[in-house]
Amino acid sequence: MLIQCKDCGKDVSTSASACPHCGCPVNQNIPKCPTCGSTEIEKISLTKKAGAIVGFGLFSAGYVSKTYKCKSCGVRF
Repeated sequence: MLIQCKDCGKDVSTSASACPHCGCPVNQNIPKCPTCGSTEIEKISLTKKAGAIVGFGLFSAGYVSKTYKCKSCGVRF
C-alpha cells in the first residue's frame, strides 16, 4: 500500500518511517489490524452495514459495530 508524501507529493510505502525522496516522516496514524498487524485494511461502509441489518437483522449486531476489515486475515475490528 502506498501513501503520498505531504512535502514532495511522491508515493511512499506505508511500511517506511520516512520519505526516501525528501526525508519527511510519513503518517504514523494509519490503523493496523490488531490480529496480524497489517495496514492493508478497508473501512466497512454504511451501505454494507445497512445491507447486513436488512439481511440478518439482530444477528448482524457484531458486524455492524465494527469499523474496519483487514484484507490480509479478514478480521473485523
